[in-house]
Amino acid sequence: MSPKLELVTNFSEVDWVRTSLIEAHTNNSEILSTVIPRGFDSYLSVRHLPKVLNRLVYSEFNFEKLLLILKDYTDTPEACFAAIWNGFGWSFEKNYPYLFQNKKKSFSGRVFRGREFNRFFEIPNRKYYLLKCPLFDTLKIGNSIANNLYCEPANMLWPKDRKWFVANEIDFDVFLIGGVESLISEIEGNPLFVTERFTPGIWSDIYVSED
Repeated sequence: MSPKLELVTNFSEVDWVRTSLIEAHTNNSEILSTVIPRGFDSYLSVRHLPKVLNRLVYSEFNFEKLLLILKDYTDTPEACFAAIWNGFGWSFEKNYPYLFQNKKKSFSGRVFRGREFNRFFEIPNRKYYLLKCPLFDTLKIGNSIANNLYCEPANMLWPKDRKWFVANEIDFDVFLIGGVESLISEIEGNPLFVTERFTPGIWSDIYVSED
């Protein structure tokens, strides 16, 4: 079954994210609040890849298991926003042409049905396609090669009720999660995840990938 994806081109409902991240860039472009908004009770990083810690080898990160936890901490799991970076080595518009069928001619003129719009949800140094969709349909977003889908976790993900936020910055080797303390504690206590608490005001270089 195809994912229920809706391309968002009117950002008024979600502009709080862009405003928060741009303000953080204006104050200091090297801190984590340029990637994840301030204002949540607690914050946690979760490692992407297998890691040896105290002689225990943790398996590769399972995004679906994280979503199962996140689902319990929102009242709007059927209405979430997912931002997909436009710089991946695959054609998002080719993979999901139905999102653009009524907009192809309009994009060049930046006008659709009589109003101006932006193709991308932009923050400093990054442009994203922004989608509205059910939470678990984000698992159906990715690159299709030889009829196989290689899923790509969203670079930003949050529910309509703003109960939590997941940032997957392309240069980092972690997911950053903000939410209520009970959510953060549950993820932190799950043995499947390698985690670390952080605050948005610290330097971002601690999570930059070495690859």
